[in-house]
Amino acid sequence: MLQWTEFVECDEHERAIPAWVKQHLIQGPPSISVQRITFFLESLDNHLEKLPTGHARLTASRLLKISKVAEYVVDNLKLKLPTREQFEAMEQLYRQSSSQQLQPSPHPTNSASSNLKNAFSSLYNRFAKSTVADEIVLEENPVKAHEFLEIWCNGKQLKSEFNLGVANKFFRDPNTSVITLGYKLRYPVPIPWSNFGDI
Repeated sequence: MLQWTEFVECDEHERAIPAWVKQHLIQGPPSISVQRITFFLESLDNHLEKLPTGHARLTASRLLKISKVAEYVVDNLKLKLPTREQFEAMEQLYRQSSSQQLQPSPHPTNSASSNLKNAFSSLYNRFAKSTVADEIVLEENPVKAHEFLEIWCNGKQLKSEFNLGVANKFFRDPNTSVITLGYKLRYPVPIPWSNFGDI
């Protein structure tokens, strides 16, 4: 049988609990309304297609990270993410082509074209003609979508850890009510293992 002192002790414990804790226990957690933001997606790269009809105008939580936007673009364009080795080769090729365009040459068009053609051919031979077994190994370690693509807003590149709320507040064009996000390859070179062609 409970003693009077035990009832008093329980009552003291109850009075010590903050009101918001008791409300949480009785009524459950409060509902939190998260703002949703409408935005457009467009291609800023000649090597990347536009998103299919109906996939370029989106509405999502303001907490959605930019890295998730990059994943959405990769999924809807059905892009094959390169492996780390392929990605590093793309970077090397991009920097090589950029430096060649800046260097003066007595025959700039012919020499640059020839060097780039050899570089693309070498990259193509390394990856596009790999065996099925090699492809299985390569696909185990693809780069992240936000490494492969860059997301831009109003002429400024967005960090992958930013969210839509940050983009809307600090990067949106003040003359528009809806933000537009652009996507492009981090290293804009043709992707030889997916669609290799003449330069």
